[in-house]
Amino acid sequence: MATYDVADGNVDHDSVTIDVTGAKDASGNAQQDYTPESEFAIDTLNPTVLVNIVDLTLNDADPSSLVTFEFSEDVTGFTVGDLTPVGGSISDFTAVDGNSYTATFTATDGIETTGSVTVGTGYTDVTGNTGTAGTDTVAIDRLNPTVLVNIVDLTLNDTDPSSLVTFEFSEDVTGFTVGDLTPVGGSISDFTAVDGNSYTATFTATDGIETTGSVTVGTGYTDVTGNTGTAGTDTVAIDRLNPTVTSVVANDPLITDADTPGNDTFTVTVDFSEAMTTDGSADPTVVFAPAVASTLTFASGAWTDADTYVATYAVADGNV
Repeated sequence: MATYDVADGNVDHDSVTIDVTGAKDASGNAQQDYTPESEFAIDTLNPTVLVNIVDLTLNDADPSSLVTFEFSEDVTGFTVGDLTPVGGSISDFTAVDGNSYTATFTATDGIETTGSVTVGTGYTDVTGNTGTAGTDTVAIDRLNPTVLVNIVDLTLNDTDPSSLVTFEFSEDVTGFTVGDLTPVGGSISDFTAVDGNSYTATFTATDGIETTGSVTVGTGYTDVTGNTGTAGTDTVAIDRLNPTVTSVVANDPLITDADTPGNDTFTVTVDFSEAMTTDGSADPTVVFAPAVASTLTFASGAWTDADTYVATYAVADGNV
């Protein structure tokens, strides 16, 4: 009897014959030739797998790909639990035949990375040999482009009714047009593409309003791989509401001889609808009709608060 140590040679032989030579009997006679016959088989060849993520890239326009698993031989015990996805998830795991399987890999939204699907070693071939691992990778770009909107001027008014607006995207974009802009409290003009990820426009505030204006970018654009853009906005304080005179009050409804110099003064109090410029650079002018210059001479003017102006006049006997 010959005894042999068995090692994992990673081979597959369907038939192994045994030949016997070189033996002699006790008298020294050589054995006759022996005709070899198949005695046993060897299968220590571990099954392998070729993983193929069919699509080369995945993005918002094409977020999923078929994945095929082709084994070198029929296998057993291969389940969805043997799959490890990176950067996505697995669904629709299907056995096609003994050595072919398929699944669907869907990339996670909002990331840009290299995804993969890996087969572990939890399966065997039909003789029980442990399976080997296999993997494939795919480029994922589902990172949605963002935009920073900047209305450059902090405030808009009659003196400065317009502002430059800049649009800076996180990457190059396509399909971004003036139609993607929504202005509030004004209008857009001079829409210009500077380069692939930079645009400008002009925002002009509507006259006659006091409000918070804004320019908003919608989601109608994409990056160059087809990922949907995200919205962005900026605001600006608008005051193009022109002040009005709310009241004019004379302190004396009738000037007579009694209202002579040294006895009285005449004042006109003007109230406005909002706070005014009170530094003397834009004081109001009070005009009388008919002309009363022979009776009233302007003496001084002063703001008693932000929206009230008082004009003071000296009174003369103009005999009118």
